[in-house]
Amino acid sequence: MSVASGKGAATRARVVDAARRCISELGYHRASSNEIARWAGVTWGVIQYHFGSRESVLLALVDDAVEALGSRLDAAEISGSTTAEKLASIAEIVWSYYASPHYLAYLEIYLNLTRDPAASSRVRQRLAEIDAEITERWHGIAAAVFGSSDSIVVERLLFASLRGLAITRWLAEQPTEMVEERRLLIEALAPRLGGPAQ
Repeated sequence: MSVASGKGAATRARVVDAARRCISELGYHRASSNEIARWAGVTWGVIQYHFGSRESVLLALVDDAVEALGSRLDAAEISGSTTAEKLASIAEIVWSYYASPHYLAYLEIYLNLTRDPAASSRVRQRLAEIDAEITERWHGIAAAVFGSSDSIVVERLLFASLRGLAITRWLAEQPTEMVEERRLLIEALAPRLGGPAQ
């Protein structure tokens, strides 16, 4: 890699990181192009050169979040001998992502861009592709571990519940790790997969 391309990659990474921090701290709508540039320590012209538009910065951030999730999944080791222990292991992997700043930024971008009539069809298509990729990867892990016909229902409920807990955690003045709530969720779902609650 040349010095110029290495510098360009570093600038892109800095802008994406600034966008994530900006969205996490200010929210999607206040994370304007100029605000992201300010947080990255660059001009809007630099962002235009590397990305072309705010929309493209946001898509790069989404791709970065999906890459972070992919790294977690690639490194995932499902442990435990009981159904509940395996489910708890999967839940911990899911929680580590949903409770991260990557996911918060991804969620805000996803919710806003998929409902924005001004968003390009390219953006909507890419977000749909990403959603399908994530769903397929999670489903593959859950199906490999549990293999029952009920696993898809449990998977959806597990993921939806953990997303809800993560959002509740972000909204709380004193965020907690929701340990007890997550434990109760596993106890409720494990019997559906044919295992005991404990």
